[in-house]
Amino acid sequence: MENAIGAIGAIEIGRRVHYPGDVANESGDGVIVAVNEALKQFDAILFDGRSFRRSSFCRFSGVRAWRLLDRLHGPAIIEMAKRKVAERDASIALQKTMASQQLEANTAQLIAANPHLTPCTDRYDGNIVGKNLRAMLKAEGIKASVRKSGSAYYVHVATKVSPERFAEIDAMCDRFKAGSFDGMTDCYHYQRSAWGEAFGSVQYVIVQRASE
Repeated sequence: MENAIGAIGAIEIGRRVHYPGDVANESGDGVIVAVNEALKQFDAILFDGRSFRRSSFCRFSGVRAWRLLDRLHGPAIIEMAKRKVAERDASIALQKTMASQQLEANTAQLIAANPHLTPCTDRYDGNIVGKNLRAMLKAEGIKASVRKSGSAYYVHVATKVSPERFAEIDAMCDRFKAGSFDGMTDCYHYQRSAWGEAFGSVQYVIVQRASE
């Protein structure tokens, strides 16, 4: 039986809880593993290994509130939950290490395959991006002007370029983008890429026809 705070017992170690989730995170059940009455905070571990530290008691009220469940777990379940956290953390760390190693390998391959471009030491070096944009376009036989304005580079190509070729140029220049803008959150989200690691990146690269 699921109840709101106050309907069953107190917020206590071993109390089973339900996390409601949100847009980016799935809901799930777990157990309270620590309580700080003075600060009105608790630590909880979900049974899938996700953990929440120093969470306010206020989480049990309001919109999308956590719920206290009508079950109290003993030390064995708490220890099992803690082991699950350790396993999950180890798995995430391994995945990050493997992803980093793969990124480094891909970056090295790109540098070797593009000797006409200048490798960067800082992936957010806007000056190196401009230099590499010009070198890349020249190597592809594309006549274009490249100008920097703030956090963006503007690439102007000839008006006679066909729609198909324009799309190809746009895709080539897109590789220098550091991420993308999310209009829903009004935030820019950075995303590392092998191309950016190799030759630099900026927030925006805008390809336009010369008359635009």
